[in-house]
Amino acid sequence: IFPYLGGPIVNLDIFLQSHSSIDRSDLFGQETFIYFIRYIGEQTGNSSLIYSTNLSFNSLNGINVGNVYTTFYAWIQDFGYMGIFFLMPILSYWYSDLYSKIKNGKIPLFSIKFLMFAYSFNSLIMLLFSNRFYEDLFNPVFFKFVIVAFILKYFLIDDGKKKFLIIK
Repeated sequence: IFPYLGGPIVNLDIFLQSHSSIDRSDLFGQETFIYFIRYIGEQTGNSSLIYSTNLSFNSLNGINVGNVYTTFYAWIQDFGYMGIFFLMPILSYWYSDLYSKIKNGKIPLFSIKFLMFAYSFNSLIMLLFSNRFYEDLFNPVFFKFVIVAFILKYFLIDDGKKKFLIIK
């Protein structure tokens, strides 16, 4: 159980202790927005933008703790400790605002915002293990999901009666 639940925190601790000064990523948001940057690289043919995350495997007292570093690793790697103060409020606002609006009935079921919250809910659960919020929401797959959901909602639920550009 320890490698799965304690490993991310231990790996982040090992990373922070082994770097007296954090070497920032070469590219703005390289670890935080990896899938968005990789997509740009694929679309433009720029091979320097197509890369994998920089996560080394670690062990502690002979116990393999893997290569999972919590969401903070990417933020610190890209933006230093200040990244936490800029990125966490955005993440917090996203979930708390959408949740309170859904709970209070201000966002109806099958609305685009409800589907976006449902899509991103797994990212919230996985924050202990990785930077899933920014990886998932700044991923072209998410944008395609929203577009397809909007089209399906328009034709199947709204029956094509509402104006096309209105998003609830």
